[in-house]
Parts: sequence; C-alpha cells; structure tokens
Amino acid sequence: MQIMNIESRPFEKSIFPSISFEVEIRYMKSEEAIIGIDGYLMTDEQNIISPLFEIISRPRKDELGAKLSKHDINFKNEIYKTELIAILNNKSLEIINKSRIKYENREVKFKICINVKYIETKATIFHAFKVNPEDYGLGPIEIFTSKGRKATGELVIHNYDLTFDSGAKNNWILSGEGSNIFLSTNIRNLNYEKVISSEDWINIYSPRLGLGEYFIVEIPIGDKLFKEAWDLVEKAEEHFRRWDTKAVYANCREVGYLLNRTLKNKFGKKNFTYKEKWIRTYKRFEDLTSLDLHIEEIKESKNYNSDEVKVNSFDCENILTSTKLLVKYAEELIR
Repeated sequence: MQIMNIESRPFEKSIFPSISFEVEIRYMKSEEAIIGIDGYLMTDEQNIISPLFEIISRPRKDELGAKLSKHDINFKNEIYKTELIAILNNKSLEIINKSRIKYENREVKFKICINVKYIETKATIFHAFKVNPEDYGLGPIEIFTSKGRKATGELVIHNYDLTFDSGAKNNWILSGEGSNIFLSTNIRNLNYEKVISSEDWINIYSPRLGLGEYFIVEIPIGDKLFKEAWDLVEKAEEHFRRWDTKAVYANCREVGYLLNRTLKNKFGKKNFTYKEKWIRTYKRFEDLTSLDLHIEEIKESKNYNSDEVKVNSFDCENILTSTKLLVKYAEELIR
C-alpha cells in the first residue's frame, strides 16, 4: 500500500479556512478493502496544525476474495481515490506563514500523515473434489455419524487446479492460510510531503484562506497620482503574505521617503501645507515604520521582556493601512 499522489487546493465549502487534499493510494484489489482514512497535517518542523478527515462524496463498494483459484487474476493493484480535509485556525495559519520564512523561495511544505484502515483477506481455497468411489474401483463407503447412525459416505479428493469452477461435483473448502482466521483488520501509516509554491500560496491559497485580507478601512484609490508609491504598497502586501516583516516595513518606509520628497519639491519646505500639514503627519509615520528596523536593538536594551519584543501580524496590518492612508492624504494635498 502506497500513496501515489496528492493534489491540494483551497476547500471553499467550509466557513472555516480549509485545504482539500485529493489522495490516490495504491492497494491490492480483492485482497485489501479500505474502510476509512484519517490522519493529521504537519509542517516540516513536525508541528501538527490540523487533523485530517475523509469526505466520501459517493457510495463505494469493494469486495474481498479467497486466493488460489483462477480468480487470482483479480488480485491486482488498484487506485483508491478519496478527499481529505484540513480545517485551519488562526494559529495554524500563523505557523504556516512562519515556516515559510526559512526558505529562500518562501514555499510551503506540508507533511501529510495518513492512517489507512483496511480489511485484508486471509482466505485460501482448498481444492477438494467429490468423486464416485466406483470410478476408482471402490465399493460403497459407509460411515457412522456423530449420533452413531450408519450412513453412506462420499469420497472427496484434493487436486490443485487453478482453472476449476465450483459445480455440482466440486466443493470449495476455505482455510485462513493454515489457521481459522479468514479476515484481519489493519491500520497502515503512510506519509507524504506536499510542497506548494510561493506563487500558488500567494495567488491561490492566501485569498481563499483569508490571509492578507485584513483591511477594514475602505480607501478609495482613485486615479493613482503616485503610481510608484502604490506599486511599493503592492510589494509590501506581497511580502506580508510571505511573512517577511522587515520587507513590509522597508517598502512602507520607502513610500514615505518618496512622498516626502515629492511634496517638498512641489510646495517648498517653508510652505504651510508641507511644513505644518504634511510634516506633522509624516513624522508620526516615520516613527511608526522604524520599529522593525530597531527591533533587535530594542531587544538587546534589556528594557523589556525579550518575548514581548517582536513584530506581529497586526503590527504589519497597521503599517500597511497607515501607508495607504498616507498615500491617499498626499494625493489630496497635491491636488
């Protein structure tokens, strides 16, 4: 039994962020019958981020057979197809994004651990044939039953023949490979590594899983007077989805530098609009965007508990929203 392939996609039939895994498992038809699958989803750091459960969308039938007959040709490799769902929460998504940071291309690596529950046949056919004793020069056979009564016996012989069919003179006698066990229930543990490219995670998974859709303030972009600034905002958003906080802050700071230079050239440094309106706003923004630059310096200062000195997702959301508002404000000033 082996996992042959797993395809993943966002699962959109759930109100919770979820990922669907379409699984193909090779098994031995007629010898094995899969009766259920579950498991768990892990990051490559061995953190379990979600259980996996199977969705059976249509009725399924499988059959088990006995071995050592012409029907052994039915014992062959077959593909069992099913769908497993992982339901994620905010903590799971945070761990996934953090695990991507260590890879240069920011891909997502999952370890899919599956428990396959299945029934396995142990039954084999004993090739027994009922024959007429007279055909072998024997007379009638008399036996005594368990109650001591005399009865006419019949002659049964063994002859290994893969081509025989059960008929009026043939009887198929079963054994459990030398024991009285005909069936066994088993659990097989299978593992598979699934890699999702950074491009697919950003463009396909993130929007459907709710990643990056954090802005509750509606900011009309309008005609984009500062196209270069909006381009930098888009880069910052992309880095946020990659969970590269320093790049988020760096791009947002670059937006501030660009806008400040443009407005200073437009109005002059002594103009009221620039000196009083813009500079008061820009200084607060400059302080805000410098946090991630100095995070290590702050941590080494021993003024705070080191566990508290970090940039979180809501810090990035705040800086991105503030940057958008700053661009919009600069556009209104320059009009």
